Amino acid sequence: MPWTGKQFAAKHNHALKGKAATKAAAQATAMVKAGVDEGTAIATANKHAGASPKSEADHMASRKRQGLSYREVAGEFSKPKSTAHRQILRQGFVKQGSAR
Repeated sequence: MPWTGKQFAAKHNHALKGKAATKAAAQATAMVKAGVDEGTAIATANKHAGASPKSEADHMASRKRQGLSYREVAGEFSKPKSTAHRQILRQGFVKQGSAR
């Protein structure tokens, strides 16, 4: 399927903007026309564009920074609280001091 930069970014990689999205769309489109399957073309274009989509752990850390508790974050992602806590800490989230 031929993509425009805007379509490619909206559907396959929200982190891409402007020229990077256009270049990735052109690369993926050319690969599909050359006979490469669509999934491989999209993955390759995203890899070479350099802006990978955010991981689930990144999204969890982002929600934690917005003030949600670990339990609330875990509920949004249907994960145990301990898993959410571990993934958020691995993303560099620093615990706040206690209120004691």
